[in-house]
Amino acid sequence: LTVAIESSRLCGLEELVDSLERLYSEARPSRLEAPRPVISVEGGLIEGPPIDDGRFRELRPIANRKRFLSVDASIKVLFDCGSFKVVVVKAAAAIWRWGSPPRRLPVDKRFAVVSSRLDAKELLLKAELEGALRAVGELRRGDYCVLDRPLMAVPALRGGTRRLLEELDEELWRRGITLMGISKASKLRLNTGEPLIGHLNYRGSKVLPGLPWYYYPVFKPSQYPPWYVGEVCVVKFSGDAEHALRVDVSRRAMAEGDLEAFLGELAFLQDAATPGYPYPVRGVHEDSKLTRYEVEADRAAILEELDRRGLLERFMADARSTRVKEAIWGPLP
Repeated sequence: LTVAIESSRLCGLEELVDSLERLYSEARPSRLEAPRPVISVEGGLIEGPPIDDGRFRELRPIANRKRFLSVDASIKVLFDCGSFKVVVVKAAAAIWRWGSPPRRLPVDKRFAVVSSRLDAKELLLKAELEGALRAVGELRRGDYCVLDRPLMAVPALRGGTRRLLEELDEELWRRGITLMGISKASKLRLNTGEPLIGHLNYRGSKVLPGLPWYYYPVFKPSQYPPWYVGEVCVVKFSGDAEHALRVDVSRRAMAEGDLEAFLGELAFLQDAATPGYPYPVRGVHEDSKLTRYEVEADRAAILEELDRRGLLERFMADARSTRVKEAIWGPLP
């Protein structure tokens, strides 16, 4: 048995466990000081303040009737032509309010040709930001816009996409609406190599056992790169949940508002079936999913239009060329 570990170096099972033991051992020299969260920035690192148990605070849900706009998008590859892929992106948006059924806004479905994973990620971000901007008029001062992603646009993205996030943040702030982003997964880590959220989830369960909590600040406000629209905190929305989440809150809103109120009002809208995950984000995630029927129908519609324009044979020659490896070796993981 071999596995990848430590800069992609292959090793045996016992060596793997030895390495994990070193990572978690409190006796490591680096553990003589409290670990620090880090952000990777263009080949360098920004170190936040040392992890401190005093920054864990109990999270109390706050009853409210605020509107919560949530937007999410999903993407599927319809055709793989080797040097490019034809994809479909489906964006869904809905507004939740305690005591009222969710109001689902029209679904937006569009198609694109992409040549890289970054292109695909950028399409998802643009679809969500554009969907949120279209729905801004449905909200009132004091309401929320919650995205299913961190509030950042990395420098690798096109300038127009980065400006779109800044435009949404500025427009919401001008209207008195708080922009937030929730991430189910995060690459943030400690200077020891350990994942930040996992570490805080473990420590939080010791500091505030059985209780919901939030940890803030993770970094000092002055430390964030310019492409971070939000400030990061880590939140466990329910004491019954096994997981904690990264939650970004608009830096503009943080300068004028109350983080405890922002998180408490969001925590009030939890799904009893999945404690620890606010329902507005979970619900719209389900709405944005592309079913197998939708994907097959979209494929058929594209092929029909290509056939009508006399391009079907040439297109299918490109699409079939990528299936050779699968035909020989079987379906790829």
